[in-house]
Amino acid sequence: MDIDFSSDSNTFVACFGAIMEALEKSYSNLETHDSIISHTDKILQQIEQLENYVSELVRSMEDYILSA
Repeated sequence: MDIDFSSDSNTFVACFGAIMEALEKSYSNLETHDSIISHTDKILQQIEQLENYVSELVRSMEDYILSA
C-alpha cells in the first residue's frame, strides 16, 4: 500500500504559513498598541503640566487683580 502524503503536507505547510503570518501581524499590532499607549501617556503628562501652568497663571492673575 502506497500512501501519498504530499498533498496533506502541502496543505499543512500552507496553513502553518498562514498561522505564522497572522501571529507576526499580531505581534506587530501589539508593538503599535504599545507605541500608542506610550505616546498617549506622554500627551496626558503634557496636559497635566499645562493644567498646572494654567492654575498657576490664574492664581497669579487673582493676586494681581485682588491686590489692585
